[in-house]
Amino acid sequence: MFMVPETAEIQRVARSLGFEVAGHEVATYQRFLADWLKGVDEFMNARLQDPPPPVAAVRRDVPYKPSAAGEPLNAWLRKCSFGGGGDGGGRLGGRTVSVKDTIAVAGIASTLGSFGGDRLMPDFDSTVARRALEAGATLIGTNAVVGGFGEVGDDRRPKNPHDPSRLAGGTSSGGAVAVAAGEVDIAYGGDQGGSVRIPAAWS
Repeated sequence: MFMVPETAEIQRVARSLGFEVAGHEVATYQRFLADWLKGVDEFMNARLQDPPPPVAAVRRDVPYKPSAAGEPLNAWLRKCSFGGGGDGGGRLGGRTVSVKDTIAVAGIASTLGSFGGDRLMPDFDSTVARRALEAGATLIGTNAVVGGFGEVGDDRRPKNPHDPSRLAGGTSSGGAVAVAAGEVDIAYGGDQGGSVRIPAAWS
């Protein structure tokens, strides 16, 4: 259940942000906010009915963090190897894949690109990781996430494989670098504002 803020509360917050809001403007904002909160409330209540994702019960190798010396382009946060085994079965049989560090894979810590997130340990696979593994792919690691255009992050910045002195783009730059360098066949990322398109173009 949600509550729309009272007129005085909206005006108080507006003043704290440096602008005044007239009474008729507050009423318009309250109507907009009520519609938006109603949608969020319906979504959250619907999600409460969803069954939890299946816990991954397969035995997997313990992932490791590659050293700077062994990983000169800084494309990887974690390395591992599990899945298809390269026997050619399935549509992705014999292919290696990696996922952006924001994509959940059971047993691999997901930092979300921040030192503060390194305790997040999924016990289930995201849909994209599960489907890739079911299709016979071998998952070989998670790729670095860097903010902005590839210049901001808590870990080592991925380097452009064509010219390491240049940026590789962001935020899915680790995956783009790994693919361009021939270290993985397919890298899964996520794009809301250019996070795949920019590193794909730059790298």
